[in-house]
Amino acid sequence: MPDIIGSLYTAVGLLGPSSLRTHLEHGKMWHYRDASLAEHFYRLILEQMLAVIPISILLITVMWIFFDRSVTSPMELAGGMTAAILGLALFVDALRVCVMPLSEQLGEELPKTLSLDRVLVIAAFLGVLVTYAEPAITTLRPLAELVDPEVAPYLYLALNQQQEILIFAIALGVACAAMVGTLRFVKGWPLRPLILSVITPTLGLAAYMWWGNPDLRPLLGLAWDSGAVTTGPVTVPVLLALGIGVMRTKNEKEAEEKAKQATGESKAEADKVVEDYQKDHFGRLPSGRGRFHSHLDERGEDVNGNTGALNDTVAAVMEEVASDDMEGFGIVTLASLFPVLAVECLAVGLSLTYTHDEVLEVARNSLIATQNAVVPIEETTPLREVVFAVRSILPLNVALVLLCIFVLKKRPPRVTFFLTVEDPTDPEADGGTSRRARVLSANSELSTG
Repeated sequence: MPDIIGSLYTAVGLLGPSSLRTHLEHGKMWHYRDASLAEHFYRLILEQMLAVIPISILLITVMWIFFDRSVTSPMELAGGMTAAILGLALFVDALRVCVMPLSEQLGEELPKTLSLDRVLVIAAFLGVLVTYAEPAITTLRPLAELVDPEVAPYLYLALNQQQEILIFAIALGVACAAMVGTLRFVKGWPLRPLILSVITPTLGLAAYMWWGNPDLRPLLGLAWDSGAVTTGPVTVPVLLALGIGVMRTKNEKEAEEKAKQATGESKAEADKVVEDYQKDHFGRLPSGRGRFHSHLDERGEDVNGNTGALNDTVAAVMEEVASDDMEGFGIVTLASLFPVLAVECLAVGLSLTYTHDEVLEVARNSLIATQNAVVPIEETTPLREVVFAVRSILPLNVALVLLCIFVLKKRPPRVTFFLTVEDPTDPEADGGTSRRARVLSANSELSTG
């Protein structure tokens, strides 16, 4: 997206993000770090503009052409769009600054600190919290007022009287996805059978809701939309960070064990070690064995009879396989399927608990109570949105911090709004220690010992 934005604004002759950084850094003598941050926010705001403005124009056009309705308050609309753009930009960047570092630390350290059953409990707990923190979940409340109970009684019941249960069912679906995804990483399960085992009952319940019970048809759309709601800007980064962290820790442990096992052995024996490792990992990553042989070819004669060079070669290819994080992305697929199944189960449960006439009676009583009720001050705009935002995101952040302090017994990672970019003018910018360096260091210590 940033490259597309840069190309678009360069094409129309405006100041592109990279040009902005160059101008700030050299023209006004800004520090490289400050200029990079300015470029980042510039790109971020442009992204939100390209997301908000086109859809707003489309909605205005559709309302004008098909419903003969025009905008009555242009300034109010412009102010709302501006607030949405700035709010989304700050929200997304706050996830980068605060939530992502905490999630990555938990994903990498939890498998090293706790047993598997406790890791699964924490993964489920985070799955529930990230669902409540999703901005799209809050759209269920205003949508509930638009449903006609005479047309879609069970949909009205789910979005009004049973709204908290509905959200909790969606959260339980994400929690199950987090648990199953974590188990898949640890046990090495393939993704395809897991998807088939979830999609089969999901399609079966969908068929029943459409043909077996027509009253549940309106809930079918809500169920499948729930899968999109739970793959938003909060759930995806947190679950990805957790899944990739668990996968990376597991692969690094196995890579170091295999690399240590090859220490002091001949080339043929080391080749056998990697071949055994291939059966577990290179089957899913078939380029791994080719990488190993390419390392051997690069070392050439230096490998033959040189145990240290051979160990470095084995460690290098093991680290490359261990650092392949693509396997962590399957958890998002599961997070988009389990909530659908959970909402479908809830819909069937509501149909078994309430009859059609009982739902209509509950809806009529609710409408009468709503007309006579006095709206409390916390339910008015903008205080209502502030309360919803605090209730949604604050528990997640507090939980992540407490898990780092009391479970991992480590200080939370240092957070900063500045980007982790390297200043090309700094000769010591690349002074960090990579995972490959840690693997090689472990083998060097074993060889000297």
